Amino acid sequence: MPTLTLLSAIQLIPPLSCFLQLAACKLLDSNREATILSLLPAMAHSCGDETVAHDPSQYSPVFRIDVSAEPNPAGPPVPSDAAAATVALLRQLVISQEKQNQLLEQLVQNTVNVQKQRSTELQQWKDANPRLAKACRRGAETLSKVQSEFLENLTNEIADNEETLMDGEFMLSEFVDRFGPRMAHLNGILQVLAQLGSGTPA
Repeated sequence: MPTLTLLSAIQLIPPLSCFLQLAACKLLDSNREATILSLLPAMAHSCGDETVAHDPSQYSPVFRIDVSAEPNPAGPPVPSDAAAATVALLRQLVISQEKQNQLLEQLVQNTVNVQKQRSTELQQWKDANPRLAKACRRGAETLSKVQSEFLENLTNEIADNEETLMDGEFMLSEFVDRFGPRMAHLNGILQVLAQLGSGTPA
């Protein structure tokens, strides 16, 4: 019968309230009132059970949603290929930087050793030639004055021929040939004398 089928379907859904069940009964044909009245005790019993307890296990899976927090069963995220490649490149950079630091340390150490050796040899030469060391100091002081005078003449020559040196390539070449070698040799000699005479009392 359609009446029994509809009511059976209503009773199979516990979450529906008694009001919905009664409303469904009103929609049925008036000729089936007797059948509906005979089913009211079962409906009342169903409504009473619904108000007493709401057991989630009794609901249909369609109307049951589990919102409880569940731990993530998955382990730590697996790095992608790009992340792994980045980590590998960073490791290579660190290794290269460490090797470069080691080479720089060796270079600095070698430079320090060479300077110490030169300083030791220079001091030994001064101790073996004290008179010559004093003469080198006096010669360096005199040659320093000569260098100052030479630089003064050089700057005066530049000031007097400023326009000629800027516009004429021939005059510039002649100026360099005239003063360049003399300045280079003078600086070299002065540096040697000053180094040999350094730390020697006058």
